[in-house]
Amino acid sequence: MAYVWKEWQEQIRSQGLWLVMGMFVFSSLMLISDFRAYPTDQRYDMYLVTFYNVSQYLLPLFSLFVGSFAIWQEKEQKTLLILIAKKESFLTFYFKKSIALQSVLLGLFMAVYVFLSFLLKLFIGFHRQGFLIFLFTIMALLYVFNQIGLSLGSLCHSRLQLVGASIMTWFFFAFLFDLGLLKLLPLITYDNVQLFSLLFFLQPIQAGRIYLEAGLGLFPLDQLSRLMALMLWLSPGVFLVLNVLVWTGVSFFAAWAGQWKGVR
Repeated sequence: MAYVWKEWQEQIRSQGLWLVMGMFVFSSLMLISDFRAYPTDQRYDMYLVTFYNVSQYLLPLFSLFVGSFAIWQEKEQKTLLILIAKKESFLTFYFKKSIALQSVLLGLFMAVYVFLSFLLKLFIGFHRQGFLIFLFTIMALLYVFNQIGLSLGSLCHSRLQLVGASIMTWFFFAFLFDLGLLKLLPLITYDNVQLFSLLFFLQPIQAGRIYLEAGLGLFPLDQLSRLMALMLWLSPGVFLVLNVLVWTGVSFFAAWAGQWKGVR
């Protein structure tokens, strides 16, 4: 609880947090004004997908910076050394820090999206099931990149290295990962498509999009080609949960491997 309270105090003092939340509210309002002209039976689902497409660029970058600097700040202020010297191992600290950061950021962003749901109800319409699917997708995306950011904070030696690593990680997931998958497409056959699907669903952004579109009925799972049916050998929800678990494991392994880097 002490970690959560400390993280809460640090985050609410952050101007960057409120700036990003303001950008989400502003972009949501702009999208609402545009989608009011859409047909009634289409605009709500299309709004959620479009808002996710907007969030997929801004949210990961924000999470990477917040997560990485949350660990780096503990190193810089020497509180990490004090905690480890007195009573805790690094992995125990990392576990508690992860819970604290995730609790604060997920809670704050959930409050923002619930507020936006009231605006949706007023101007576009509201379907509870669709909104819950969208909210779960966004929270999963936020969680994964928070966790990756925390691991970067453990691995980097300096503040400059931390900034560069965060930007390069964001660029990798936003662009390079998908380009690599596109290069593999000509090699896909019925025999190796399930292996390709594992690589595809390691990408948090794509895993979230497929889950969202399938949950909203925009990606009908009962009308797939044979190749796509083999690729989706698990449900999109299971793939998204596995994605969260895999990146959580990678985060803790990276934190363990780089636990003393940057500590003086």
